[in-house]
Amino acid sequence: MLILLLSIFGDAGNLLLDKYNFLRNKITPQQYNIGLFLFLTLFSAISLVWFYGINDFQSVAWLWLLAVIAVAVIWNIGYAKVLSQENLEEFESFILFTPLITTLFVWLFLGERSEKVFIASLIASLAFILAHLKKNHLVLHKSQKYLAGVVVMMSFESILIKQTLVYFSPALLYTLRTLIIFIVFLIIYRMSIKTIPHKSWVIFVLSGACGALYKIAQFAGFNNYGVIYTTLVLMLAPFIILLFDKLWLKERLHWRVIVSIIIILGSIGYATI
Repeated sequence: MLILLLSIFGDAGNLLLDKYNFLRNKITPQQYNIGLFLFLTLFSAISLVWFYGINDFQSVAWLWLLAVIAVAVIWNIGYAKVLSQENLEEFESFILFTPLITTLFVWLFLGERSEKVFIASLIASLAFILAHLKKNHLVLHKSQKYLAGVVVMMSFESILIKQTLVYFSPALLYTLRTLIIFIVFLIIYRMSIKTIPHKSWVIFVLSGACGALYKIAQFAGFNNYGVIYTTLVLMLAPFIILLFDKLWLKERLHWRVIVSIIIILGSIGYATI
């Protein structure tokens, strides 16, 4: 469970820092992907000193890895583009659908058949969505339709990652994934790292550290607890961000958010027992 707690706080820190970078430093999607993946690669590579693990480098392993990278490149390009253009509140509301879609995909295609965990994750996912969904989010304009595709690709990647973890340790899989994606972005964007604003570098360092912690711990969670259970627990990360925002702005939490947190905690407890 410590692994999942680390992933929750890593995810929350990564999201907060990404928001700050786009809002305050006005970086472009290209600068975001280059800067972030540079430090994701560095920090995940450092983790190999302690967490290299057991790996099986047979041919099929590399095919699964290539599938993960292909999907990850597509959704990361879309993620950065939409995050730079979309209203952050609307952006976060669409990302809220990721746990529900992931749960359904894994149940249908991956064979995780614990009804207890599935039901708990389904209930928590719906509570998660209802806590934030507003009427204006039900009407999709062009960029939101694009974002819906990003959410589906993010969820689909979870299935590929679970399959690839049969051959690679979580730390090595994430290191290879980020390294190759970083190289792909350098080729696609044809831009120099020097074009990234100096004031963004500290944020990228912190975001890279939090992101590497989040994803490696998430991959380890997929390995040890299954994708659905890990997804269920990680639903707490956005609420940590929300609580931080409310405490910082000294605003009251909406009753729907409080009820949603109680339902999610209850679902985690039910799935754990």
